[in-house]
Amino acid sequence: MNISAQPVAFIVQVGDGRLEQRLPIDGPDFSIGRDSDNRLALADDRTVSRHHCVIRVIGKELLVEDLKSTNGTFVNGKRIEGSASLTPPCTLMVAHTQLAIVANPERASNELEAAFASLYTGQDSIIIPPTAFFHVDDLVPSEAFLVVDLVDSTRLVQQSDGRFAKYMFALGRTMQQDLRDYPDAYLKGTGDGFFACFPNASGALDSAIRLGSRLTRLVSPPGQSVQPVQLSVALHWGKAARAKTPGEGTIGDRTGRHVHGVFSLEKVRHENFELEQALRTREISELVLMTEDFRSNLDAEKKELTAFCGTYHLKGFEENVRVYRWMGPGD
Repeated sequence: MNISAQPVAFIVQVGDGRLEQRLPIDGPDFSIGRDSDNRLALADDRTVSRHHCVIRVIGKELLVEDLKSTNGTFVNGKRIEGSASLTPPCTLMVAHTQLAIVANPERASNELEAAFASLYTGQDSIIIPPTAFFHVDDLVPSEAFLVVDLVDSTRLVQQSDGRFAKYMFALGRTMQQDLRDYPDAYLKGTGDGFFACFPNASGALDSAIRLGSRLTRLVSPPGQSVQPVQLSVALHWGKAARAKTPGEGTIGDRTGRHVHGVFSLEKVRHENFELEQALRTREISELVLMTEDFRSNLDAEKKELTAFCGTYHLKGFEENVRVYRWMGPGD
């Protein structure tokens, strides 16, 4: 086997906010998969295929080839069909495992900051792919939809101090970790927030009520405290259409009236004077609203920690929807 004297680049596994194992890509073929005979074995991720993809070293160029995996290979957030070039620094997602390609492992954190930030701040960024794609019919399971927005994001952007990108980066990484154990999870950037799909209501609620405090801790400089960031979260239970974007092989949005409904629910705060004032005066740092359909999927103890806010018209629904607010503790 013709092994390069010097590695062309290094592959870094990223998890729980840390840079984990780092391996040289020393060619000519660097295989990735769940089985132990791969150069990088990802045995802990059940969404990874046995032989998922391979990075080929051609001179000083890198090429990744998807080996007809079940859950896909993604370069910089976009699913590839066949092969694609890798230019360090870049992100490489193998099913639900986040990897990165860097030129120098000693400067990995600096090299990856911009690459990861682009994933979490772009409106079309897709972080976690769903594992199956169906039309809305009886075979599609109902799921929990979560929409989270940074309150007053326009002001954060106008400050031009990088704070908005930092918040979005931390928020995306936090939600990615919450979804990692769910095979059919989905997470997508919306510009100033995220849209996520969970297989159960309790998992979505647990993530929602922890987001604010976790985000504040992540962005606080060591030894310093910062003013808590404000979040607006909406939760709904329903079904969505799932499809691939024609011709490109990338994953399209989950669509349908239930998806429109949860985005419409997040805007309810603007129609409720008390909620809007509570956010404006910073009486609360995180507002979590849910539809009655979502609430009905919670256990009795959690239902007791909600308060009825009123009945509202949500886009996509013919009848008005009863809306509740989470009143229990956060993280």
